[in-house]
Amino acid sequence: TYSTDTALPEQTIFMPATVPSTLKLPVILWGVGGCSDTGTSIAPFHEGLASHGFMVIANNGPTTRTQTTAASLTAAVDFVYKVAGTPGRYAKTRMVVSGWSCGGLEAYVVANDTRFSTVGIFSSGEFAAADSLAVAGKIDKPIFYFLGGSSDIAYANGERDYSDLPKSTPAWLGNDGKGHVHQFTAPDGGMIGDAAVHWA
Repeated sequence: TYSTDTALPEQTIFMPATVPSTLKLPVILWGVGGCSDTGTSIAPFHEGLASHGFMVIANNGPTTRTQTTAASLTAAVDFVYKVAGTPGRYAKTRMVVSGWSCGGLEAYVVANDTRFSTVGIFSSGEFAAADSLAVAGKIDKPIFYFLGGSSDIAYANGERDYSDLPKSTPAWLGNDGKGHVHQFTAPDGGMIGDAAVHWA
């Protein structure tokens, strides 16, 4: 299920249908495709993650298509820190910043924020080789890449970013061969949804 919160009006929040009052959920912050998609544009994928016990906060409201920036992800993590102690809410020590396509570039911008424990890049990557070195080359926390194979327009960029990571950085890269859009709108996000729950 998804909802909104008056304290975070520009985001869409996905949660398990039932959350025990004593449980704190790990959090996935999501930069949307195009940096402008609605917060529900790939709802089946996010609902699948939520069904495995994650809280997902996606940029933009359920029907809103506004241009987002990395500041939207920062606003979301600020919100999490304010309410992390609320029963049935968030575990601030387990937060993933992630995004798809343009949203993945937004995730890179804030990746070194110490409040994030992990980074997830979905069909995204820096456009220029120099930027790959400058951005991916400085990532020092666990990071995972989900690419769509050679037909994915971000394939080469993501592969280059992965190769430019510091050798000491825990990292994983997978290609599902489904292209740039993967199976995000299939039930639970399809193959990529099944894989993502093991890395978030």
